[in-house]
Amino acid sequence: RRIETSSLRLKFSPGAHGGAAEITRAETLAPATVEFSTPQDTTRVRGERLQADYARGNRLERVTGRQGIEIERRIPGRAPQITQSQECTVEFGAQGDWSEVKQNGNVKFHEGERTAHADRARLVRAAETLTLSGSAAIADAQAETAASTIVLNQRSGEITAEGGVRTSYRKAETGDVTNFAPQPAHISAQRLVAGRDSGQAVYSGRARLWQGDAVIEGDTVELRRSDRVLLARGNVRALIPQGGLAVQGRGGQALPGNAAPAGAVPATGSVAGAAGRSIWLVRAGRLTYRSAESVVLLEENVRAESAVARIEAGTVEMFLGAAGKSGGGVAAGPAGAQQLTRALATGGVTIRQEDRRGTAERGEYTAAEGKFVLSGGNPALTDASGNSVTGRQLTFFLADDRILVESSEGTRTLTRHRIQK
Repeated sequence: RRIETSSLRLKFSPGAHGGAAEITRAETLAPATVEFSTPQDTTRVRGERLQADYARGNRLERVTGRQGIEIERRIPGRAPQITQSQECTVEFGAQGDWSEVKQNGNVKFHEGERTAHADRARLVRAAETLTLSGSAAIADAQAETAASTIVLNQRSGEITAEGGVRTSYRKAETGDVTNFAPQPAHISAQRLVAGRDSGQAVYSGRARLWQGDAVIEGDTVELRRSDRVLLARGNVRALIPQGGLAVQGRGGQALPGNAAPAGAVPATGSVAGAAGRSIWLVRAGRLTYRSAESVVLLEENVRAESAVARIEAGTVEMFLGAAGKSGGGVAAGPAGAQQLTRALATGGVTIRQEDRRGTAERGEYTAAEGKFVLSGGNPALTDASGNSVTGRQLTFFLADDRILVESSEGTRTLTRHRIQK
């Protein structure tokens, strides 16, 4: 140990049984630095005023400081860890090594590109954890997270956040897990566990992600940055935008739908987006988004509905494309935003559109053409009037009554007209 200062006051007490006097306290009367070194690390405490208290046998028990406190810890192979505050207390164990550091008042932390701030901080040597509490926040080049409490493992770099967790990821770049829109992505939850080296972050407790018009909710939302995969589990609900002009209902009337603000997940009902775009409200047990392919995979009792139609199936894959992309058939929308272009449903598929109901083992929806293709099993299409049609493959268009029926004898077109009484 070493103390450096321009002015120092030492207090002594008589030694036990007439022995040599012992130090009870050391006070610096000017700015000072105290250094503690072990083979594992080196820790320096700087401050305007420092005080060291000693137990029997000249054993260092505690160091306290106030005004302009800075604690620097150096671990071999790691960037220096620097914490600043107004006050600090460093506790020492029986073996002479420091065991715990507490800091209060405008705490700021810095390690490489990672920064943090809070009202209070507690560093426990045995656990290698730095706990930030009171308006805590931590940030790096990719994201910033705020929570009631944030725990940072100083050796592994893992972060655990509890209470009112909210993370804002920087503006989406090519290769990001969250690339639904060019705007930053935001996630809220009750708890977060994130690994720095693994690139994995798990949000739990009413987890909710929103970016542009896209929203994903679930019991947990997990980001796997190395695999470019987003995974939501348990009571999943999502909003997936579809670009293009609004599909006109049969008879030339616009299909019904309720406008919803960006980022809102309505409790029930279908949704129509702004500027002629539709929003698909999706419910499922599990959602997997593969950002490299721009594919949303929905599993376990899937239901997807919008102003266009409603889909029910065991599994639904939604294929997305960037709005404003030329030559790809992707309709207009916010530039760079991912929007539904095609959906593939399998396993007990039911399609509902106004009074029409289609069933099959497989259903494919093409947004640009506004059509569904039913195949597999025994495709059938019925309406409220009792009319029905079956075939090996049925293609029906959302804007009118046209149905293409493909059977073993070939393909024919069937047009139905309602007769008004």
